[in-house]
Amino acid sequence: MDGIIKKLNSDKDKGITPEQNEQRAAAFGSNEKASKVAESCCSMFKSALDDFMLKLLTVCAIVSITVDMGTVEHSEEYAHAWIDGFAIMVAVLVVSGVGSVVDYKKEVEFVKKRNATEEEKIIDIIRMGERIAVHPTRILVGDLVCLKQGDQIPVDGILVEGPIGCDESPMTGESDECHKDIPAVCEAKM
Repeated sequence: MDGIIKKLNSDKDKGITPEQNEQRAAAFGSNEKASKVAESCCSMFKSALDDFMLKLLTVCAIVSITVDMGTVEHSEEYAHAWIDGFAIMVAVLVVSGVGSVVDYKKEVEFVKKRNATEEEKIIDIIRMGERIAVHPTRILVGDLVCLKQGDQIPVDGILVEGPIGCDESPMTGESDECHKDIPAVCEAKM
């Protein structure tokens, strides 16, 4: 454990110092995630048209137009033979369009709320021996992250003090709490 901390130019009690913050960010990259973006209305419309029943109605509309136009006996009926099939096609487009617009509005609101929630997140870290609150995107390699019950772990890391219980159900599907402790390899070296 001490070797890893030394390689990261960090301190087990004080964390990192600000002199190397820019170098750390350049060497290891940032912890920022791209904001979630809503799916476009056109792609939702395309997905809505992928529904089995709407495909079936579209095929029925085409068959209806073809059969009606092919079986017309009088020329005055020819001008109106396509109306039934066309009405089915319009209904398919209206249902898909209205559903897509409603889904798009819901998606935009969901993304807006999720991004706002992400902006409000704060995590405690130890830097220069002081405990400070920062947004998870401002965490650098070598920072000491202080976790309390209910926190989401914002980065990969090594447990310095433990044990700690973790809910890994979003990743594994297992509802049982997993207990984490300092790895035996690190304890042996200390």
